[in-house]
Amino acid sequence: MFNTSMLYELNALRALAEPVLARIPDDSPHRTTRDRLANLLTFFEPIDTSTVPFTSILREFIGGSSYDG
Repeated sequence: MFNTSMLYELNALRALAEPVLARIPDDSPHRTTRDRLANLLTFFEPIDTSTVPFTSILREFIGGSSYDG
């Protein structure tokens, strides 16, 4: 197992995750998880994902990897 986490990952993911979480309706059985994740994200200042290196494993989730074929 490799720990590949970087300190800026949640900062980069925030702008992508918030709109997805916002689509979960209040009557959803996943509302509690939505609210917990949305609250967690407020602790991270969003960053421009263009600053994430193109060789970063995080690019697997945000796109733009230099390894895209």
